[in-house]
Amino acid sequence: MRVEEVSAVIEPVVAPLGLDLFDVVIDAKTLRVTVERDGDLDLDAITHATRAVSAALDSAGIDAGAYALEVSSPGLERPLRTPAHFTGAVGATVSVKARDAAGVANRHRGVLLGADDAGIELDLDGQNTTIAYDKITQARTVFEWGPTPAKTRSRANKAKKPIKAKKPIKAKKPIKAKRPIKAKRPSSAKSAEKSVGAPMTGAPTKTLTTKRDDV
Repeated sequence: MRVEEVSAVIEPVVAPLGLDLFDVVIDAKTLRVTVERDGDLDLDAITHATRAVSAALDSAGIDAGAYALEVSSPGLERPLRTPAHFTGAVGATVSVKARDAAGVANRHRGVLLGADDAGIELDLDGQNTTIAYDKITQARTVFEWGPTPAKTRSRANKAKKPIKAKKPIKAKKPIKAKRPIKAKRPSSAKSAEKSVGAPMTGAPTKTLTTKRDDV
């Protein structure tokens, strides 16, 4: 199974799905197919593409049974392997690993100015450098984040100083209850007036007895 043979089968299959074939890589026992389109590429689109590619390979009689099929999107940082890849990345920041004249591999990072059938041209810190394809061992685009916004501290975000806990108020000593005032014993009722000549109730009555002598 050759890359050119697989690409010729896959490309007309993914086109009706609104997808472009970006790359085909046969690595060990894995067949990696990369597709792309303008805008986001969601999971549903990848699922439909995987089913279409698998059916197309079976119909074409390509023996892919010994390979695991993987269909994915290029991602934010795209691998650059073919002249078409480099042509599509002109103007972007790229990272290129290439061998120099002595065979030593060096990593270069700069803006891709152009690409043709022979090689690429990079802007490396203001210096234009040409690198032939046969010297490139690895290349990819570089996703650059925008400038980090200045940190602003709103009043709500400012950490407030912790409020010191007030010392607990000491409990006042309980006020001792006063002893209850003892009720005075009621005084014995005195008769307002004494009955004149009336004997006192309960007082013993004395009887005068006169002894008479017999005459």
